[in-house]
Amino acid sequence: MNQIILKVKAIDWSYGNIGYVWILLDGGSCNIDWGDNHTSSIRVPPYSKEPVWLGDSHAYPRSCMASADEYNIIISSADDNIIGINTDSGDMNVEDVDIKECQSIRCFKASHLISHFDLRTNPGIEKIYLEGEACGIADFSNSTELKELSFCYTGGRSEKVKKLNLARCVKLEYLECRCAHDLTHIAISNRSALKKLVYDDNTPLSEKSLEIIRRIITGNGGVIEYDDTE
Repeated sequence: MNQIILKVKAIDWSYGNIGYVWILLDGGSCNIDWGDNHTSSIRVPPYSKEPVWLGDSHAYPRSCMASADEYNIIISSADDNIIGINTDSGDMNVEDVDIKECQSIRCFKASHLISHFDLRTNPGIEKIYLEGEACGIADFSNSTELKELSFCYTGGRSEKVKKLNLARCVKLEYLECRCAHDLTHIAISNRSALKKLVYDDNTPLSEKSLEIIRRIITGNGGVIEYDDTE
C-alpha cells in the first residue's frame, strides 16, 4: 500500500475550511480519507494514455476555522500509480507532508501555506517545483535522481534563502531561479549534468557562483538564460 499523509490546519479566513488534494496518477485510481470520517476517490479516465493530474476538495465544518482544527488527509493506492503530488491545499495551511511510504513519486510541488516536508525520504523524485515558503524548507541532500528544479518566488514566512545546496544532485539538468530575492550562491558538483540555468534580475547570484555554473554548463553543451524583464 502506497500512501501520503497531508496534515492540514484550518485558517480563520475566506475558505480556510476547504481542503484540496492534487495528485499525478499513472493510470488507475487512489483513495482519499479526509480525516473526519469522509472519504472519496479519484480515477484516471480509461481513455487516457498519459499520467494525469487530478484533484478533489472537501469542506470541513466552518467552525473549524476559529479553533484552527487539524486533519490528517491520507491518500492511498494499492498500486505504484501515484507519481506526483502538488501539496497546495487551498486556503488551509499544510502543517506537514509525509511521502516516505510512497516511493513511486517522481514529481513534487509545494508553495505557500506550508510548514514542513522532507524530500530526503524519497531519493527517486526527478522533478521538483517550489515557490514561497517551500523554498526555505527543502533539503536536497538525498535528491540523487533529481533532473529538473524550479526554485522561485522565495519569501513569505520562511527564512531568507541565501544558499541553494545542490551538491548531491549530479543528475540535475535544468534549474530555474526566478524572484529568489536573497539567493547569492548555488553549490553544485563538478560532475553535475546541468545543461540550463534560467534566472532573472530579482535573483542576485554572485559572479563567483555564476562563473562556476557557467563552466559546468558550457562543458555540458548547455546555456544560461538571463531574464531582465521586470
